[in-house]
Amino acid sequence: MVPVCRGVGDLDSIFTFNGVGTFLWGLLAEGRSEGELAAFVARRFAVNEDAALADVRNFLAELVEVGLVQPV
Repeated sequence: MVPVCRGVGDLDSIFTFNGVGTFLWGLLAEGRSEGELAAFVARRFAVNEDAALADVRNFLAELVEVGLVQPV
């Protein structure tokens, strides 16, 4: 992921996602809620919903922090 708001040569602006992050990014593009994201993660990766929700919240917080998404 390379945000267009930064310079092309700015390597600090290049972000990579693991498999779960890539999965979540796709769901975010569909406009899914935090709860929906957690439910999808819990089912797809066989983790309990509390753990999935905590991971989703951390992921979303990191995306907000670096400016890739905005809370609505």
